[in-house]
Amino acid sequence: MNKKQGRPQHPVGEERDVRYVCLLLFTLIVFFGWGGPERVFSAPVGNISQGDLTIQNAHEANSSGNEDKSINEKLTPPVNNTLAREGSGGINKDSQGVSKSGLTFYPMLMSYSQKDSKGGVVVNVVNPSASSYLLQGNINAFDPATGRASTASGAGNIPPFVVLPPLSRLEASGRTALRVRQVGSGLPSDRESAAVVSVLAVPPQNAADEGEKSEQAGKKGGGSRIQLALRMNMLLFWRPETVPEPVPGQVAKALTFRARGNNLEVNNPTPYFVHFAALSVGGERIPESARAAWVSPLSSHTFSLTRTVSGPLVWTLTGEKDEHQTGL
Repeated sequence: MNKKQGRPQHPVGEERDVRYVCLLLFTLIVFFGWGGPERVFSAPVGNISQGDLTIQNAHEANSSGNEDKSINEKLTPPVNNTLAREGSGGINKDSQGVSKSGLTFYPMLMSYSQKDSKGGVVVNVVNPSASSYLLQGNINAFDPATGRASTASGAGNIPPFVVLPPLSRLEASGRTALRVRQVGSGLPSDRESAAVVSVLAVPPQNAADEGEKSEQAGKKGGGSRIQLALRMNMLLFWRPETVPEPVPGQVAKALTFRARGNNLEVNNPTPYFVHFAALSVGGERIPESARAAWVSPLSSHTFSLTRTVSGPLVWTLTGEKDEHQTGL
């Protein structure tokens, strides 16, 4: 399932120096406009777990910040667990992530076509709260086996994309758009490539809970405070010019399955990433924790069952509503 990804190409010489200087100036403007280091980084920053996130349907009505609560499902870690319940259609370009603080991020899944998305793709962030936030965007490698950002370290593992601007301020009751763009080459030309777009939202220190302030009142030294931030991870699938847009239903029909004892091997001969919204063999459902995995393009993945694999195989792909069935 492993696929090679090239190292991003970086500008050299004077061009690189100019970009670094511009980035530094922009960072200083945002940083000190926010209130300086004492306000932003005066306390440790923790992350809200992905289990604290919800997924909602986000049709065009949500472009104005309105929430469509027709689909409101609890996500369990990792973010790529079964997002497609019956009739929901799964996570797609019309899905949004909503944090407990009220910040809304959409889309949760981005399709980046090298041919049609010359200017990159956009992540929208809506802030209905009374607090402003500092947003920091970055790119991480994607691990299909876990459905999470890869834990592998090293610059060579980072896909050649960038979030612009890298730092920005989101005002109270405001909204903003972050653009994701390809900045290098080396990606495979015969299949999709994937990355995780991560946005960290840091609230100002003065947005701390009033109850905490009261608790600290009267204590000598004031005690220490923990400033919580939230991180939202979204999936980016980059499609090269040589790979056409997938046709609904054709990818599911192209998959092949093989029983190997207690294991079910899924072979994906297509150039697209595949994720199962539902998968069962002989009446035994593959649990959500196992279905967090994605099957990489031109690769295979093995699911483990509690008994010998036999009987009818039924599956639905994320983003589709049609159910498919075959025998083993």
